[in-house]
Amino acid sequence: MDTSEEIEIEIKFRVDASNKESIFNKLNDKLIHKKVFTDIYYDTVDDYLLTINDTWLRKRDDVWEYKVPYKQISHICTDVNQSNLTKYKEVTNENEIEKYIKTKLLKIEENENENENKNENENENANENENEN
Repeated sequence: MDTSEEIEIEIKFRVDASNKESIFNKLNDKLIHKKVFTDIYYDTVDDYLLTINDTWLRKRDDVWEYKVPYKQISHICTDVNQSNLTKYKEVTNENEIEKYIKTKLLKIEENENENENKNENENENANENENEN
């Protein structure tokens, strides 16, 4: 039984117009497999809660995927500038995706409620201090 999991690692490169074509030609020489796909991304309507929390829900060619940050793999690419490297775990099991999203959105909502309550308390305390003076 294969217990490995799929991890997506993206490396971003800066290229300028003078070397862009040369780089792509070199990459095409090394190209083993080319795959074309269509992604549709989903998020909450007004506040983009998933995106601003570095998570991504998408449907890629009829398969749901949820991308969550995967911090524990930086040792794999030790020769790459880590600031150009993004690492995500791709969850494709729909039950797991539902669990992740519910947990993430509930956690975000709880944090927002805590912040609102804190702000309200601070405002009340400020008003009380003004009234005492």
